[in-house]
Amino acid sequence: MHPFPKNGATVGLPAGRIASLLHIASPTLSFHLKDMTLRNLLLQKRMGREILYLANLPVILSALGVLVEELEK
Repeated sequence: MHPFPKNGATVGLPAGRIASLLHIASPTLSFHLKDMTLRNLLLQKRMGREILYLANLPVILSALGVLVEELEK
């Protein structure tokens, strides 16, 4: 499973795969995934026994827009 699909499909990754791609310890990643999920930056999708995480792009893009506006002032 490629982390960045080219066809625009909504695909998530399990925490273990994210940890291995980013070379981050699982407990550290777990903390950040939980925090980003609580802040609505990530969405969770259950696939069987696995939880897949995916970016909530509308929220992230909106936050980036606000940051850009502030930097342009």
